[in-house]
Amino acid sequence: MLGPLQERNSPFDCPLERPVTWPISPHFAQCYITMLYIDTLLFSVRYLGVTILSL
Repeated sequence: MLGPLQERNSPFDCPLERPVTWPISPHFAQCYITMLYIDTLLFSVRYLGVTILSL
């Protein structure tokens, strides 16, 4: 799971590993959700592009 995270130079200061201390801080949660959203968006765009090109 480290591949996409290492490739991207993200402007967000996100720890790659889950913090040991719970609960998660709001900053970490917001950052994690943002990264997931960007990853999902990029994957969707790439998937749609490949699907369109293969038609």
